[in-house]
Amino acid sequence: MLKVTGNNIILASLPSSQSHLPQKQVIQHGCLEIPETCITCYIFEAGRPVTQAGWAFELHTFLHGHWLNDYTLEMMQLNYVIEGVDYEITGDLTEAELLPLNENIKDG
Repeated sequence: MLKVTGNNIILASLPSSQSHLPQKQVIQHGCLEIPETCITCYIFEAGRPVTQAGWAFELHTFLHGHWLNDYTLEMMQLNYVIEGVDYEITGDLTEAELLPLNENIKDG
């Protein structure tokens, strides 16, 4: 979840440790766009702190643009009831992560 405004979640996605990128693609932290294959992706490099509290993904993790959706807060609360089981709150992304991620999503 990237942002909640009123009763709406602006954007929600499940990041994945599974790469759906071309095999020869270099994995580098940050925005990745491959227009010829319609790929827009934000890559979180393993072990690199991304939250204000210093939390980091254990594996390379990918947020693929075509998996992004918006939902009502009510729908998310009905479908994902149990924190720690259905979802885990790891913290707020740093501005250094959030700004390029937002640009990547807008441009993709």
